[in-house]
Amino acid sequence: MKKLYSAIILMAILAVVTSFFPKEVKATTSSYRQNPYAYKTLSNTSDEILPYEDYLQAYTQAFPNKEVVINAWDLAGHNVTVNEDEDNVKLSDLKIVEHDGQKGLFTPERGTVNWSFEVEEEGYYHIVLKYYPTTEQGKSSSIERSLQIKNEIPFVGADTFVFYRVWGNRDNEIARDVNDNDIKPKQVEKPAWQEVYLVDDMGYISDPYLFYFEKGTNTISFQAIKEPLVIDTIKLVPKLDIIDYNEYKTVVAGKENKVPEKTQIRIEAENAVYKSSPTLYPISDRASMLTEPYDASKIRLNTIGGTNWKIPGDKITWEFDVDHAGYYNISMRAKQNQVRGMYSSRKVYIDGEILFEELNDTNFRYNNRWQNVTLGNEDGAFLFYFEPGSHTITMEVTLGKYGTLIQQTEAVIDELGSLYRDIIRFTSVNPDPGRDYQLTRQIPNLLERFEKASAELKFISSEIARISGGKSDKTGVIDSVVVQLDDLIKKHRSIPTRLLQLNNNISSLGNLLILLRELPLTIDYILIHTPDVKLPRANENFFERIWNGIVQFWNSFFNDYSAISKTVGAEERTSIEVWMTMGRDQANVLRQLIDESFTPDTNIGVDLKLVSGDVLLRATLAGIGPDVAINVDSTLPVNYALRKAVYDISQFPDYHDFVGTYLPYEEKQFHPSALEPFTFNGGVYALPEKQTFLMMYVRDDIVADLGLKVPKTWLEIIEIIPDLQANQLQFYLPVNEAGASALNPIFVSMLYQNGGELYINDGKETGLLSKEAMDTFEFWTEFYTLYSFPKSANFINRFRTGEMPMGIAYYEAYNTLSVFAPELRGKWSFHPIPGTERVDEHGNVYIDNTATTIGSGVVMLRQPAEKSEQVRNDSWEFMKWWTSTETQVQFGREMEGILGPAARHNTANKLALEQLAWPAKDQRALIEQQYNIKSIPQVAGSYIVGREVENAFRRVINDLANARETLYEYSLSINREIDRKRKEFDLPLA
Repeated sequence: MKKLYSAIILMAILAVVTSFFPKEVKATTSSYRQNPYAYKTLSNTSDEILPYEDYLQAYTQAFPNKEVVINAWDLAGHNVTVNEDEDNVKLSDLKIVEHDGQKGLFTPERGTVNWSFEVEEEGYYHIVLKYYPTTEQGKSSSIERSLQIKNEIPFVGADTFVFYRVWGNRDNEIARDVNDNDIKPKQVEKPAWQEVYLVDDMGYISDPYLFYFEKGTNTISFQAIKEPLVIDTIKLVPKLDIIDYNEYKTVVAGKENKVPEKTQIRIEAENAVYKSSPTLYPISDRASMLTEPYDASKIRLNTIGGTNWKIPGDKITWEFDVDHAGYYNISMRAKQNQVRGMYSSRKVYIDGEILFEELNDTNFRYNNRWQNVTLGNEDGAFLFYFEPGSHTITMEVTLGKYGTLIQQTEAVIDELGSLYRDIIRFTSVNPDPGRDYQLTRQIPNLLERFEKASAELKFISSEIARISGGKSDKTGVIDSVVVQLDDLIKKHRSIPTRLLQLNNNISSLGNLLILLRELPLTIDYILIHTPDVKLPRANENFFERIWNGIVQFWNSFFNDYSAISKTVGAEERTSIEVWMTMGRDQANVLRQLIDESFTPDTNIGVDLKLVSGDVLLRATLAGIGPDVAINVDSTLPVNYALRKAVYDISQFPDYHDFVGTYLPYEEKQFHPSALEPFTFNGGVYALPEKQTFLMMYVRDDIVADLGLKVPKTWLEIIEIIPDLQANQLQFYLPVNEAGASALNPIFVSMLYQNGGELYINDGKETGLLSKEAMDTFEFWTEFYTLYSFPKSANFINRFRTGEMPMGIAYYEAYNTLSVFAPELRGKWSFHPIPGTERVDEHGNVYIDNTATTIGSGVVMLRQPAEKSEQVRNDSWEFMKWWTSTETQVQFGREMEGILGPAARHNTANKLALEQLAWPAKDQRALIEQQYNIKSIPQVAGSYIVGREVENAFRRVINDLANARETLYEYSLSINREIDRKRKEFDLPLA
């Protein structure tokens, strides 16, 4: 009996003890060798989308030799339809157009177009699309479409296809500025019909995709993602069978060779005729005196490529003429000095075709100096047969043999990220070091998943080393992760205390992914030559290098290579001085726009200077400032106006016409809120230049996995907090990252949504003593006191890892995520910020999602009396030109063309924003939020408001002080400071 009692007591103790441990949660696993896009959440698709590798094995292995041609413009013959319930698109939005004598169907940048057709033989086909990159309604960015077959996306990766535009130099000759330096040639669109296979736009799979079609009636649908597209034909063609070089030699063997000895055709690489991106403009190399053209003291644009030519899919095309039929080698002077421990790969097309398999992956090894590279293999140089006439050579960035390995790395990152989130469900991100979480019990396959990830990374590292010829810093990153994973497998009880290191290693793999996908290459010239031609030296000898260095050092005392020189010597009746505080790339683009349009149209010269922002007020008060300053922070113009340092631009007779004061909202260049920070006491002291506002970012994959919906109100956020926190995930709200005097944008947005104001009585006192402000402040601080929101965080990093699957940030974060986290493509979206339910005057309930904004402006500085009225008028003309829709669109597109999507311009001109290269869906979200924005007004003493609100916030969340009493106390302090500043500037008091 005693034994029975003892057993019962023991079982009871065990039950109590085990009750303290978390319940088991089912963990997920994934197959590493599948395409990582399997984690994407896609609309209008089935729940399960096959990875491409599985899709190829899912159907009968039939590869018909027939071709099916769909004339896209044959509306009746192929029963062309649109999904009218989607994006408000109608069949009438399609139209038949003609370019270069060929018909095509114009499809807009929104909606889905469907074609119906018959297939006689079932099986796998390639799809070839003949398209025209129309400029009608276009925004000069690459065109994107999603493909569906019978209303379903066939496999992971078919959700995005990129169709490139055609670019080239506007002028045949490279112009020079007034100091005899070469000017970067303006890149313009040169649209032409293109016929392309549908391929993996990420570059992981080098061969064109194969698509399965059943016998009988089929449909193909293209869903617009970005930019309009004109389509001529959609072809289903047989599987490619590219011959190898030996077979090519057999094909051309015996052809007549009429080429004289020592024949060579030289192509200067900077004279490329076509490019797939405006970033592929000529660049300057001054490191070698053998690079032609060369000048020891002047800038010469003598090469092409470099770090601009590194993204898979980017192409450059050159033209050359052959006088004599025969066999030629192709060589080039090239430099790959950016990617150590790897090679850069290029596909090589001759007259638009890859002649043999070896040209699918041409390698350029790392070398810090120039190299002579002849296309060939280990058996020798390739011989190409050319007939007399005009020919083209095209080189396209490809990941080559690295593609599959990079894809597998991305899959491992996804799996480790998922595994990390599984672990923190039990441990939180800050686990108790003294607690045993029994993770191997809670996540039964934990160690197996670590082992699989480690094995996969070992394989990837060894393959990269094998392909590249040895270990490098790239494999070192992978190996360090492997070491940690293996150690965690051996010492699995230490996992909770090493989560930070694991998270950092996952981030390191993500950063490595960006580096692995970038394969730059610089080319000086290309030689088409007979085998008996001796190639020129690729590099100088020792003495030439020494002499070149001495000459360049001497010239550096007399030439300012960073000067923003005028590009033309146009006649100028007057001149103004403009200061800007942006980067040099922005300054160079602005200089070019000034010289191309502003000065020729107005005969007003502009002396453009780059300065730091802190010298502006001091220089102006000293009488040595500029006439106009651009990119001035929105908090400064009113501050300068109080000191009579800037002009009231509303005094110009055409001010109201320019800003559209009396126009309907749709026709205004600026949102009314854009002028609010620059308005004070009836005067306006700047024109809006930049404006950014809050948006909500959502990790669609994680949110879908948790079964949550995107919240539309703050109360809905509170409702999902338990679900997020149960999985140790967080919602991000920005916490005053801009400094002690900056107002928190979430608090201000909530205040506006509740009908409150920051200032009342014409800015004479704060509105924070109102009931609306008190309610808002209390509600806002409860996110931190009741719901434990983080007081500081790196949102971009945590959004990337999935720790913060939802959050609010300014919309520039979109550009950062697009470039910084390519592995998240298709897994996230952004939306207008959550709002507050309110009741209008008719008793209808609506959601007010007003968001606050920040930005910058253009000001006209006061100058000494001797400055003529003409200078002020000229300055006003410049301000209008710079902030106009046309100029802002040009500037935005030029900057994105030079620096890529990361440099997308956050213009304050709302008509210009609609014409910049945003994906259509994301642009609609932006415009929806832009309609509901409101700026922070500036008054005398406004700097104190952010400071005191921040003090009140910190006191409440740190000391748990009463929110209403605290805000009341600090609001009195705000009013005292406003009174003091108004007295200082002789302004009336409240």
